[in-house]
Amino acid sequence: MCGHVGIAGALEHKDEATLKRLLLLDFFRGEDGTGFAQINRTASAGDVVKVGADPIELFHHEKFKKMLSAYQSSVFMGHNRAATKGAKNRMNSHPFEFDHIIGCHNGTLTPASFKELNEALEAPNDVDSASVFESIANYGVDETLAMMQGAWALVWFDLEEKTLNFLRNEQRPFWLGYSKLGDKIFWASEHEMITAAVSMSTSPSDMYNNEQGHQYWQLPVNTLYTFKIADIIANKTGMPPTPDTRPLKGKEVPPVVGRVTPFPAPTYNNKDSTKAGNPHGQHIITTTTYLGKEQTSIDICNIHRPANKQLADFIHSDEFFVIKGTGCDWCHGDVNYDDLGSVWYDRDNLILCKECNNTQGTTRVYVKDLKDYQAKQQDKHKVYA
Repeated sequence: MCGHVGIAGALEHKDEATLKRLLLLDFFRGEDGTGFAQINRTASAGDVVKVGADPIELFHHEKFKKMLSAYQSSVFMGHNRAATKGAKNRMNSHPFEFDHIIGCHNGTLTPASFKELNEALEAPNDVDSASVFESIANYGVDETLAMMQGAWALVWFDLEEKTLNFLRNEQRPFWLGYSKLGDKIFWASEHEMITAAVSMSTSPSDMYNNEQGHQYWQLPVNTLYTFKIADIIANKTGMPPTPDTRPLKGKEVPPVVGRVTPFPAPTYNNKDSTKAGNPHGQHIITTTTYLGKEQTSIDICNIHRPANKQLADFIHSDEFFVIKGTGCDWCHGDVNYDDLGSVWYDRDNLILCKECNNTQGTTRVYVKDLKDYQAKQQDKHKVYA
């Protein structure tokens, strides 16, 4: 995961320290890079500074010291990176700047979606987030979202439209808060960070509370929020500024046929391949050659959960692309169909790559004929749209 933080609107001197505190708190969401973007007071230009390191190193950067000026700025945009794709360095840290678009991304795209974005661009990027914002700059947000699958919370500033934009799907959090007067927006991936950063100021900002006492609001899923920065600065109504909103979803995920449950393989020894240490059933061990190396695969028979509920099912290549989502849930690395040793934990809806899975002998079993398998198991399968 990565982390977003930021403040926009009628910025004051105290917001400079608040932004630094936000980046420090956000470090726990991403330790691989820190970045900052500043949009000038008239929203006619912006600048970016970033490091492939922690926030303290960014704070010592001479460019950062010059950019962090509330008097000259209308937007402070911050990001802490947890690397999923691409090297851990300054270039791959956020924000990314392409033409009139400056933006940050929390999330990971599916490999196929990342490939589709890169193929639409003149030159491929090492980081999926960079491809997202280059595509928005070139083709607009609608065409970009039509190619995106995976997880995202996006923040970007459009220097042509002079607008601040927020968009997320259900896989990433994003929170908004407002100044009591209504002329500033605060945002973060976790609203507690805003509370802590604001309250530690020598001159704490008064935050807007609605009639129900709510101070922070989760950005609605699949809804583009667009604020004109001039409208935020001019707002003195005591109410939050009103964004332009419209529904905007990513690329639809194709339907999955069958309930898929990879499993940890039972322990076994070569002397007894029929029992193999499995008290619930039997399995057959076979050896094949893949990429010049012998690989062990296991066909499972009659493995059950308590009360005779099925424990082990099969993955077919047609289903695998959707099932694996955005990769390993621990390290966010790619999980490939041919990787022996990766495991899907159906109960917790988690997938671990072979490096992160610590179970000795764990493997994945494949169905050679999906139609035949479905015919035999149709009473156990449903169609998931």
